[in-house]
Amino acid sequence: MTGHVDNVVEGIQRALEHGDGGRAFFIHDQETTTFREFVGLIAGAQGVSIDGVRSMPYWLAFLVGRFMEIFAALTRKKGDPPLSRSLVRMIGREFTVDDSAARRDLGYVGETSREDGRRMYVEAAQAKTKELVPA
Repeated sequence: MTGHVDNVVEGIQRALEHGDGGRAFFIHDQETTTFREFVGLIAGAQGVSIDGVRSMPYWLAFLVGRFMEIFAALTRKKGDPPLSRSLVRMIGREFTVDDSAARRDLGYVGETSREDGRRMYVEAAQAKTKELVPA
């Protein structure tokens, strides 16, 4: 599940206006997507295709993550390793959260669509490129 920053802000505003203190809510965009589809969307906005990129089997990614954790510990590297078992768990398995309580109790909608978010991302990236590379 993904959540555009505008939708996160919407959820926070709705919770402040209509929520009970101490209660947690899940929120996400209206559309559902896989992590790979989301990465493909972002890559496509940059003019890059991930169509030819193959995925690594979950068990192998988990094993590589464990080896990287061990290597980082043995070499006393600062920070997290490039791949960890926690990261593999987060992005390697599909999961869904239920935001029906936020929609019912807070009136949350998730007004920014995936396409609107993609368009805003492309416009911001183009503006940044123009800023960095003057014509």
